[in-house]
Amino acid sequence: MKFLQFKAENGETITFDEYVDDRKEYGGYWVTICPKCKQAFGHLLGSRIDDYGSGCCSVLGCTQADDNEVPMYYVDFSADEVEEIK
Repeated sequence: MKFLQFKAENGETITFDEYVDDRKEYGGYWVTICPKCKQAFGHLLGSRIDDYGSGCCSVLGCTQADDNEVPMYYVDFSADEVEEIK
């Protein structure tokens, strides 16, 4: 199984266990995060976060499942901002 890892400028990392590889069409990747993970990692992700996501939270270890009652967020990364890891 592959993971996607983002390393912030301060050296902190976020690992995602679910992501979409959109390099061919848009030149990057995207993930979905829940409000709890947005609060925890928003300072690292900054303007990459976009409202109106859907699905399960992609942060490794988060258990927030797809739930229409919980707003989700998309996070877009350019291909050079993240790395696929095993």
